[in-house]
Amino acid sequence: MKGGAWARDKGKARRRLWIFSEMKRLRLPYGLLMIASLAGGLITGVRACFLIFYVQVLLLLFCTVVIIYTIASFAYLQTISQAEAVKGDVIRLHLEIHNEKPYPFTMMRVHIQAVSSQENRILSFHLAPKASISFDLPITCQWRGESGVGMNVVELRDMFGLVHIYFPLHFLPYYRPRQLLVFPKADPLSLSMAGNPRRLQVRGLLTQPSDSGNDLYGLQDYRPGDTDRQIHWKVSAAHHALYTKRYEREARPQCIILLDDYMPFSGEEGRIAADLLCCAAASLSRWALSHQNGVLLRAGSPHIPRIQGEGMGDYTVIQRWLALIPFEGQEGMPGGEMDSELAGGAAQGLPIYLLTAAPDSLAPVMEGMVQKGAQMVCIWTAMSPVVRPSLPDGILDIPIEPGRSIGARLGERL
Repeated sequence: MKGGAWARDKGKARRRLWIFSEMKRLRLPYGLLMIASLAGGLITGVRACFLIFYVQVLLLLFCTVVIIYTIASFAYLQTISQAEAVKGDVIRLHLEIHNEKPYPFTMMRVHIQAVSSQENRILSFHLAPKASISFDLPITCQWRGESGVGMNVVELRDMFGLVHIYFPLHFLPYYRPRQLLVFPKADPLSLSMAGNPRRLQVRGLLTQPSDSGNDLYGLQDYRPGDTDRQIHWKVSAAHHALYTKRYEREARPQCIILLDDYMPFSGEEGRIAADLLCCAAASLSRWALSHQNGVLLRAGSPHIPRIQGEGMGDYTVIQRWLALIPFEGQEGMPGGEMDSELAGGAAQGLPIYLLTAAPDSLAPVMEGMVQKGAQMVCIWTAMSPVVRPSLPDGILDIPIEPGRSIGARLGERL
Protein backbone atom coordinates (compact mmCIF):
# COMPACT_ATOMS: atom_id res chain seq x y z
CA MET A 1 0.00 0.00 0.00
CA LYS A 2 2.79 2.41 0.85
CA GLY A 3 4.56 1.68 -2.43
CA GLY A 4 1.36 2.26 -4.41
CA ALA A 5 0.67 5.58 -2.66
CA TRP A 6 4.25 6.70 -3.30
CA ALA A 7 3.90 5.80 -6.99
CA ARG A 8 0.64 7.76 -7.25
CA ASP A 9 2.19 10.82 -5.60
CA LYS A 10 5.18 10.57 -7.92
CA GLY A 11 2.86 10.33 -10.92
CA LYS A 12 0.93 13.42 -9.80
CA ALA A 13 4.15 15.36 -9.37
CA ARG A 14 5.26 14.40 -12.89
CA ARG A 15 1.93 15.47 -14.37
CA ARG A 16 2.15 18.83 -12.58
CA LEU A 17 5.68 19.34 -13.84
CA TRP A 18 4.57 18.50 -17.41
CA ILE A 19 1.62 20.91 -17.20
CA PHE A 20 3.86 23.62 -15.80
CA SER A 21 6.41 23.16 -18.59
CA GLU A 22 3.66 23.25 -21.22
CA MET A 23 2.25 26.45 -19.70
CA LYS A 24 5.68 28.07 -19.72
CA ARG A 25 6.03 27.27 -23.42
CA LEU A 26 2.99 29.43 -24.17
CA ARG A 27 4.75 32.56 -22.94
CA LEU A 28 7.26 32.77 -25.77
CA PRO A 29 4.80 32.53 -28.69
CA TYR A 30 2.38 34.81 -26.84
CA GLY A 31 5.08 37.44 -26.35
CA LEU A 32 6.29 37.12 -29.95
CA LEU A 33 2.73 37.53 -31.21
CA MET A 34 2.30 40.71 -29.14
CA ILE A 35 5.52 42.18 -30.54
CA ALA A 36 4.62 41.18 -34.09
CA SER A 37 1.08 42.58 -33.89
CA LEU A 38 2.33 45.89 -32.42
CA ALA A 39 5.11 46.18 -34.99
CA GLY A 40 2.72 45.29 -37.81
CA GLY A 41 0.21 47.90 -36.67
CA LEU A 42 2.86 50.62 -36.39
CA ILE A 43 4.34 49.80 -39.82
CA THR A 44 1.20 49.10 -41.82
CA GLY A 45 -1.44 50.93 -39.79
CA VAL A 46 -3.82 47.95 -40.07
CA ARG A 47 -6.43 48.07 -37.30
CA ALA A 48 -6.54 44.30 -36.95
CA CYS A 49 -2.93 44.29 -35.73
CA PHE A 50 -3.71 46.88 -33.05
CA LEU A 51 -6.86 44.96 -32.11
CA ILE A 52 -4.89 41.74 -31.59
CA PHE A 53 -2.27 43.62 -29.57
CA TYR A 54 -4.81 45.32 -27.28
CA VAL A 55 -6.75 42.09 -26.75
CA GLN A 56 -3.53 40.42 -25.62
CA VAL A 57 -2.72 43.34 -23.28
CA LEU A 58 -6.22 43.27 -21.81
CA LEU A 59 -5.93 39.51 -21.29
CA LEU A 60 -2.69 40.01 -19.37
CA LEU A 61 -4.22 42.77 -17.25
CA PHE A 62 -7.29 40.63 -16.57
CA CYS A 63 -5.16 37.66 -15.49
CA THR A 64 -3.04 39.91 -13.26
CA VAL A 65 -6.08 41.44 -11.54
CA VAL A 66 -7.69 38.04 -11.02
CA ILE A 67 -4.51 36.59 -9.48
CA ILE A 68 -4.01 39.56 -7.13
CA TYR A 69 -7.66 39.40 -6.07
CA THR A 70 -7.36 35.64 -5.53
CA ILE A 71 -4.29 35.94 -3.31
CA ALA A 72 -5.74 38.84 -1.33
CA SER A 73 -9.04 37.08 -0.65
CA PHE A 74 -8.44 33.32 -0.60
CA ALA A 75 -9.67 31.51 2.51
CA TYR A 76 -7.29 29.52 4.68
CA LEU A 77 -6.97 27.99 8.14
CA GLN A 78 -3.55 27.83 9.78
CA THR A 79 -2.93 26.42 13.25
CA ILE A 80 -0.04 24.90 15.22
CA SER A 81 -0.36 22.07 17.72
CA GLN A 82 1.21 24.11 20.54
CA ALA A 83 2.36 27.70 20.99
CA GLU A 84 5.19 26.85 23.41
CA ALA A 85 7.76 24.10 23.17
CA VAL A 86 11.28 23.15 24.26
CA LYS A 87 14.21 23.02 21.87
CA GLY A 88 14.22 19.67 20.09
CA ASP A 89 10.44 19.18 20.21
CA VAL A 90 8.49 18.61 17.00
CA ILE A 91 5.20 20.45 16.59
CA ARG A 92 2.57 20.12 13.84
CA LEU A 93 1.48 22.87 11.47
CA HIS A 94 -2.01 22.31 10.10
CA LEU A 95 -2.84 24.24 6.93
CA GLU A 96 -6.09 24.29 4.98
CA ILE A 97 -6.61 26.28 1.78
CA HIS A 98 -10.13 26.72 0.40
CA ASN A 99 -11.00 27.78 -3.13
CA GLU A 100 -14.37 29.48 -2.85
CA LYS A 101 -14.01 31.06 -6.31
CA PRO A 102 -15.77 29.80 -9.47
CA TYR A 103 -12.40 29.37 -11.23
CA PRO A 104 -9.44 27.06 -10.42
CA PHE A 105 -6.20 27.90 -8.66
CA THR A 106 -3.68 26.78 -11.27
CA MET A 107 -0.17 25.76 -10.20
CA MET A 108 -0.45 27.41 -6.80
CA ARG A 109 2.66 27.37 -4.63
CA VAL A 110 2.74 28.12 -0.91
CA HIS A 111 6.06 28.81 0.83
CA ILE A 112 6.18 27.51 4.42
CA GLN A 113 8.48 29.20 6.93
CA ALA A 114 9.82 26.99 9.73
CA VAL A 115 12.01 27.74 12.75
CA SER A 116 15.11 26.96 10.69
CA SER A 117 15.40 28.00 7.04
CA GLN A 118 16.75 24.52 6.31
CA GLU A 119 13.24 23.19 7.00
CA ASN A 120 11.44 25.75 4.84
CA ARG A 121 9.45 24.08 2.09
CA ILE A 122 7.25 24.80 -0.91
CA LEU A 123 3.87 23.15 -1.43
CA SER A 124 2.71 22.95 -5.06
CA PHE A 125 -0.83 21.98 -6.00
CA HIS A 126 -3.85 22.65 -8.23
CA LEU A 127 -7.18 23.49 -6.63
CA ALA A 128 -10.47 23.09 -8.47
CA PRO A 129 -13.35 25.56 -7.99
CA LYS A 130 -15.25 25.14 -4.70
CA ALA A 131 -12.61 22.69 -3.43
CA SER A 132 -10.09 22.63 -0.59
CA ILE A 133 -6.80 21.01 0.31
CA SER A 134 -5.11 20.43 3.67
CA PHE A 135 -1.58 19.71 4.90
CA ASP A 136 -0.24 18.48 8.23
CA LEU A 137 3.45 19.37 8.43
CA PRO A 138 6.03 18.58 11.15
CA ILE A 139 8.21 21.49 12.29
CA THR A 140 11.28 20.92 14.45
CA CYS A 141 11.94 23.44 17.23
CA GLN A 142 15.59 23.73 16.33
CA TRP A 143 16.49 26.92 18.21
CA ARG A 144 15.24 28.79 21.24
CA GLY A 145 13.41 32.08 20.80
CA GLU A 146 10.21 33.42 19.33
CA SER A 147 9.50 32.56 15.69
CA GLY A 148 6.72 33.10 13.20
CA VAL A 149 5.88 29.83 11.43
CA GLY A 150 3.47 29.10 8.60
CA MET A 151 2.81 30.56 5.17
CA ASN A 152 4.90 33.56 4.18
CA VAL A 153 4.72 33.66 0.35
CA VAL A 154 2.08 32.61 -2.18
CA GLU A 155 2.81 32.08 -5.88
CA LEU A 156 -0.04 31.83 -8.37
CA ARG A 157 -0.30 31.50 -12.15
CA ASP A 158 -3.25 32.02 -14.43
CA MET A 159 -4.76 29.11 -16.35
CA PHE A 160 -2.91 30.12 -19.51
CA GLY A 161 0.48 30.22 -17.82
CA LEU A 162 1.09 33.81 -18.91
CA VAL A 163 1.24 35.65 -15.56
CA HIS A 164 3.24 34.48 -12.55
CA ILE A 165 2.94 36.54 -9.34
CA TYR A 166 5.15 36.05 -6.28
CA PHE A 167 3.26 37.64 -3.35
CA PRO A 168 4.71 37.98 0.20
CA LEU A 169 1.80 37.66 2.62
CA HIS A 170 3.12 40.29 5.04
CA PHE A 171 1.68 42.88 2.62
CA LEU A 172 -1.80 41.73 3.66
CA PRO A 173 -2.84 43.75 6.75
CA TYR A 174 -4.85 40.90 8.26
CA TYR A 175 -2.29 38.11 7.83
CA ARG A 176 -0.28 36.98 10.85
CA PRO A 177 2.00 33.93 11.05
CA ARG A 178 1.57 31.57 13.98
CA GLN A 179 3.82 32.62 16.87
CA LEU A 180 5.91 29.85 18.42
CA LEU A 181 7.99 30.32 21.58
CA VAL A 182 10.81 27.79 21.97
CA PHE A 183 12.43 27.45 25.40
CA PRO A 184 16.13 26.57 25.70
CA LYS A 185 16.92 22.99 26.64
CA ALA A 186 19.00 22.27 29.73
CA ASP A 187 21.57 19.53 29.26
CA PRO A 188 22.42 17.47 32.34
CA LEU A 189 25.87 18.36 33.65
CA SER A 190 28.23 15.48 34.31
CA LEU A 191 29.04 16.77 37.81
CA SER A 192 28.37 15.23 41.21
CA MET A 193 27.89 16.80 44.63
CA ALA A 194 29.97 13.99 46.15
CA GLY A 195 33.60 14.84 46.89
CA ASN A 196 34.94 18.29 46.08
CA PRO A 197 33.67 19.76 42.79
CA ARG A 198 36.22 22.02 41.17
CA ARG A 199 34.07 25.06 40.42
CA LEU A 200 30.39 24.64 41.28
CA GLN A 201 30.81 24.42 45.05
CA VAL A 202 27.98 24.36 47.57
CA ARG A 203 28.92 26.22 50.72
CA GLY A 204 27.19 26.31 54.05
CA LEU A 205 24.01 28.30 54.36
CA LEU A 206 24.48 32.03 54.91
CA THR A 207 22.25 34.50 56.71
CA GLN A 208 20.67 37.69 55.48
CA PRO A 209 18.18 40.25 56.84
CA SER A 210 14.49 39.46 56.45
CA ASP A 211 11.11 40.78 57.55
CA SER A 212 10.34 37.53 59.38
CA GLY A 213 12.25 34.85 61.24
CA ASN A 214 13.32 33.71 64.69
CA ASP A 215 16.55 35.58 65.43
CA LEU A 216 16.36 39.34 65.80
CA TYR A 217 18.80 41.08 63.47
CA GLY A 218 18.18 44.75 64.31
CA LEU A 219 15.78 47.65 63.95
CA GLN A 220 14.88 49.95 61.11
CA ASP A 221 12.59 52.92 60.55
CA TYR A 222 8.98 52.15 59.89
CA ARG A 223 8.10 51.70 56.21
CA PRO A 224 4.60 51.88 54.72
CA GLY A 225 3.29 48.34 54.54
CA ASP A 226 4.96 47.06 57.71
CA THR A 227 2.50 45.19 59.94
CA ASP A 228 1.71 45.92 63.59
CA ARG A 229 3.45 42.68 64.54
CA GLN A 230 6.74 43.96 63.12
CA ILE A 231 6.69 47.19 65.17
CA HIS A 232 8.95 47.23 68.24
CA TRP A 233 6.58 49.09 70.58
CA LYS A 234 8.97 49.61 73.50
CA VAL A 235 11.71 51.19 71.38
CA SER A 236 9.14 53.21 69.45
CA ALA A 237 7.63 54.60 72.67
CA ALA A 238 11.06 55.47 74.07
CA HIS A 239 12.12 57.38 70.97
CA HIS A 240 8.70 58.74 70.00
CA ALA A 241 9.04 57.25 66.51
CA LEU A 242 8.03 53.98 64.91
CA TYR A 243 10.69 51.30 64.55
CA THR A 244 10.19 47.82 63.09
CA LYS A 245 12.07 44.59 63.78
CA ARG A 246 14.46 42.99 61.32
CA TYR A 247 15.17 39.28 61.59
CA GLU A 248 17.85 36.96 60.33
CA ARG A 249 17.10 34.04 58.05
CA GLU A 250 19.14 31.46 56.23
CA ALA A 251 20.03 32.29 52.66
CA ARG A 252 21.30 29.98 49.93
CA PRO A 253 24.44 30.78 47.98
CA GLN A 254 23.61 32.22 44.58
CA CYS A 255 24.88 31.01 41.24
CA ILE A 256 25.39 34.30 39.35
CA ILE A 257 25.06 34.18 35.56
CA LEU A 258 25.75 37.25 33.41
CA LEU A 259 24.40 36.89 29.88
CA ASP A 260 25.87 39.30 27.33
CA ASP A 261 23.01 40.13 24.94
CA TYR A 262 25.28 41.62 22.28
CA MET A 263 25.37 39.41 19.15
CA PRO A 264 28.20 39.96 16.65
CA PHE A 265 26.81 37.32 14.26
CA SER A 266 23.84 37.79 11.95
CA GLY A 267 21.23 35.56 10.36
CA GLU A 268 21.07 31.91 11.27
CA GLU A 269 24.61 31.99 12.65
CA GLY A 270 23.46 34.57 15.19
CA ARG A 271 20.45 32.47 16.14
CA ILE A 272 22.67 29.43 16.66
CA ALA A 273 25.08 31.41 18.86
CA ALA A 274 22.21 32.86 20.93
CA ASP A 275 20.76 29.38 21.30
CA LEU A 276 24.09 28.01 22.57
CA LEU A 277 24.40 30.75 25.20
CA CYS A 278 20.82 30.36 26.44
CA CYS A 279 21.06 26.56 26.60
CA ALA A 280 24.29 26.88 28.60
CA ALA A 281 22.59 29.33 30.99
CA ALA A 282 19.61 26.98 31.31
CA SER A 283 21.91 24.04 32.05
CA LEU A 284 23.77 25.95 34.77
CA SER A 285 20.52 27.28 36.28
CA ARG A 286 18.83 23.89 36.42
CA TRP A 287 21.92 22.26 37.92
CA ALA A 288 22.24 24.92 40.61
CA LEU A 289 18.53 24.89 41.51
CA SER A 290 18.47 21.10 41.72
CA HIS A 291 21.32 21.26 44.26
CA GLN A 292 19.67 23.80 46.58
CA ASN A 293 21.47 26.87 45.25
CA GLY A 294 19.81 30.12 44.31
CA VAL A 295 20.27 31.56 40.82
CA LEU A 296 20.62 35.17 39.71
CA LEU A 297 20.58 35.95 35.99
CA ARG A 298 21.34 39.35 34.51
CA ALA A 299 21.64 40.56 30.94
CA GLY A 300 24.20 43.04 29.68
CA SER A 301 21.60 45.67 28.77
CA PRO A 302 20.39 47.54 31.86
CA HIS A 303 16.80 47.81 30.54
CA ILE A 304 16.36 44.01 30.70
CA PRO A 305 15.18 43.13 34.23
CA ARG A 306 17.19 40.62 36.21
CA ILE A 307 15.60 37.37 37.36
CA GLN A 308 16.15 35.20 40.43
CA GLY A 309 15.29 31.62 41.31
CA GLU A 310 15.27 29.92 44.70
CA GLY A 311 13.97 26.46 43.79
CA MET A 312 13.05 24.18 40.91
CA GLY A 313 9.61 25.80 40.80
CA ASP A 314 11.30 28.94 39.44
CA TYR A 315 13.02 27.15 36.56
CA THR A 316 10.14 27.63 34.11
CA VAL A 317 10.28 31.40 34.72
CA ILE A 318 14.03 31.35 34.02
CA GLN A 319 13.40 29.35 30.84
CA ARG A 320 10.92 31.94 29.59
CA TRP A 321 13.32 34.79 30.42
CA LEU A 322 16.07 33.08 28.42
CA ALA A 323 13.72 32.36 25.51
CA LEU A 324 12.72 36.03 25.18
CA ILE A 325 16.20 37.65 25.38
CA PRO A 326 16.35 39.65 22.11
CA PHE A 327 20.18 39.77 21.76
CA GLU A 328 20.08 43.33 20.47
CA GLY A 329 22.35 44.91 23.09
CA GLN A 330 25.33 47.17 22.53
CA GLU A 331 28.88 45.84 22.35
CA GLY A 332 30.64 45.81 25.70
CA MET A 333 28.82 45.25 28.98
CA PRO A 334 28.95 48.30 31.31
CA GLY A 335 31.88 47.90 33.70
CA GLY A 336 30.03 49.49 36.61
CA GLU A 337 27.57 46.63 36.94
CA MET A 338 29.38 45.14 39.96
CA ASP A 339 26.54 45.91 42.35
CA SER A 340 25.73 44.32 45.69
CA GLU A 341 24.53 41.04 44.20
CA LEU A 342 27.74 40.47 42.26
CA ALA A 343 29.88 41.54 45.20
CA GLY A 344 27.92 39.19 47.44
CA GLY A 345 28.49 36.31 45.05
CA ALA A 346 32.22 36.99 45.03
CA ALA A 347 32.23 37.13 48.84
CA GLN A 348 30.60 33.69 49.00
CA GLY A 349 33.49 32.25 47.01
CA LEU A 350 31.23 31.11 44.19
CA PRO A 351 32.31 31.84 40.61
CA ILE A 352 30.49 34.33 38.40
CA TYR A 353 29.60 32.87 35.01
CA LEU A 354 29.84 35.22 32.03
CA LEU A 355 28.23 33.94 28.83
CA THR A 356 29.05 35.85 25.67
CA ALA A 357 29.46 35.61 21.90
CA ALA A 358 32.10 38.40 21.94
CA PRO A 359 34.59 37.51 24.71
CA ASP A 360 37.34 39.85 23.48
CA SER A 361 35.17 42.94 23.92
CA LEU A 362 34.47 42.01 27.57
CA ALA A 363 38.09 41.42 28.60
CA PRO A 364 38.29 44.77 30.51
CA VAL A 365 35.06 43.98 32.37
CA MET A 366 36.33 40.54 33.38
CA GLU A 367 39.67 41.98 34.50
CA GLY A 368 37.85 44.50 36.70
CA MET A 369 35.78 41.75 38.32
CA VAL A 370 38.87 39.65 39.00
CA GLN A 371 40.57 42.64 40.65
CA LYS A 372 37.56 42.90 42.99
CA GLY A 373 38.07 39.31 44.09
CA ALA A 374 35.58 37.49 41.88
CA GLN A 375 36.19 34.08 40.37
CA MET A 376 35.29 34.36 36.68
CA VAL A 377 34.22 31.61 34.30
CA CYS A 378 33.79 32.83 30.69
CA ILE A 379 31.62 30.61 28.50
CA TRP A 380 31.81 31.73 24.87
CA THR A 381 30.48 30.52 21.53
CA ALA A 382 33.14 28.97 19.31
CA MET A 383 31.66 29.59 15.88
CA SER A 384 33.51 28.72 12.68
CA PRO A 385 36.31 29.70 12.17
CA VAL A 386 37.37 29.41 15.82
CA VAL A 387 39.57 32.28 17.04
CA ARG A 388 40.84 31.91 20.59
CA PRO A 389 40.02 35.05 22.61
CA SER A 390 42.62 36.96 24.56
CA LEU A 391 41.37 36.94 28.15
CA PRO A 392 43.00 38.15 31.40
CA ASP A 393 44.89 35.72 33.60
CA GLY A 394 42.98 33.78 36.21
CA ILE A 395 39.81 33.31 34.12
CA LEU A 396 38.57 29.87 33.16
CA ASP A 397 37.26 30.06 29.59
CA ILE A 398 35.02 27.35 28.13
CA PRO A 399 34.21 27.36 24.40
CA ILE A 400 30.93 25.78 23.34
CA GLU A 401 30.47 24.61 19.77
CA PRO A 402 27.38 23.92 17.64
CA GLY A 403 26.51 20.25 17.44
CA ARG A 404 28.21 19.27 20.68
CA SER A 405 26.55 18.49 24.01
CA ILE A 406 26.72 21.60 26.18
CA GLY A 407 26.31 19.57 29.37
CA ALA A 408 29.26 17.32 28.48
CA ARG A 409 31.40 20.33 27.54
CA LEU A 410 30.70 22.15 30.80
CA GLY A 411 31.18 18.96 32.79
CA GLU A 412 34.63 18.49 31.26
CA ARG A 413 35.88 21.93 32.25
CA LEU A 414 34.07 22.92 35.44
